[in-house]
Amino acid sequence: MPLPSSQRTAAAALHAPFFQHMRVDQNIGYVAQCQWHACAGYEGLLALLQSPHLTPDALLRETAAFFERQGEAWRDVMSQAWVGSVSGEGAER
Repeated sequence: MPLPSSQRTAAAALHAPFFQHMRVDQNIGYVAQCQWHACAGYEGLLALLQSPHLTPDALLRETAAFFERQGEAWRDVMSQAWVGSVSGEGAER
């Protein structure tokens, strides 16, 4: 079942801020991407972060800190996505 458009919009809302913070502001590494991803029957938010100088644990800490800083703004986006999903708005059939 395709992801409802409200949830695609919520996931897309993180792409630019994630890239800006990780790649531009922090210059963490080569790859900084955040998007909705489907693979092998599972769907979810995929955060990719690759660095030549940070360990996997450090990358995980940076990623977790990014999501924690999203705070209320991200909760509002997800709340709207959930409401749209439950009501069936934007769901492709």
